[in-house]
Amino acid sequence: MRIAVCLCGQLRTWSRVSSSIKSFFGDSVDFFGHTWTSSSDTLVSKHYDMAVNHTEQEIQNVVAAFGLKDIAVDSMLSTNFIFSSRWSSLFFSVRRCLELVHDYESKTGIQYDIIVKTRYDLAFNPEISFNELLELVGPIQPLPKHIYSAFIGMVADEHDTNNVDDCFFFALGPIYAQIVHDSYIESMLSVAHHQTQPHVIPDIRGDGPGSIIGAVAARSHIIPVDVSKNIHKGPIYKLIRHDIELYPVNLLSHATFIQYGSNST
Repeated sequence: MRIAVCLCGQLRTWSRVSSSIKSFFGDSVDFFGHTWTSSSDTLVSKHYDMAVNHTEQEIQNVVAAFGLKDIAVDSMLSTNFIFSSRWSSLFFSVRRCLELVHDYESKTGIQYDIIVKTRYDLAFNPEISFNELLELVGPIQPLPKHIYSAFIGMVADEHDTNNVDDCFFFALGPIYAQIVHDSYIESMLSVAHHQTQPHVIPDIRGDGPGSIIGAVAARSHIIPVDVSKNIHKGPIYKLIRHDIELYPVNLLSHATFIQYGSNST
């Protein structure tokens, strides 16, 4: 089974968790990447004095660290999405990385069975690998159609809608492509709707990314599956943590980063 992993979005804390990502996926996957020339200046980046603007050398370091088959780098000012929306830029990045996968398939004749979306700043629980996760999920069949994610459920701050975790999800290649394409279109429409009706929901970002994926899946009769529920590690088990969760400037202790991340400094 061939697996393509799409690393998408801002680089942020990539160097601190790259070993966690590589350990989780192992050597049997191909990595592709899309990112931006800059990352948001967050509490985390300020606390650790991390780069916000990324040099060509840093991009090459990313390519080398993950052994990327291909990477695309864009400036947010030069892309054709609604600049005020972080969600349309999120889905732009996911779609752009998928284009790299398809280009590589066309050039090489390789066909990926499963495509995974993840982020540069995610750390994975070291107690499980992606291959072990696939075994727990069981055989993935074309029908009925499924999308597998680290979380499925209602989220209050995304208008109490059913969410599919946008940080990490995977599906069979054609189903993944359908989700990515339709979610990008939906994100553009959502932002445009909320910008014209700010009195309804005062949020220029529109619907959250998880609710967009959830709505797209429902319309397309794609069944979301919460893969964390397949892992019987206790009620507090969590598959992934992202940058804000990993650092002591937020809610969790430094010990959590040592457990999930690549180093503790």
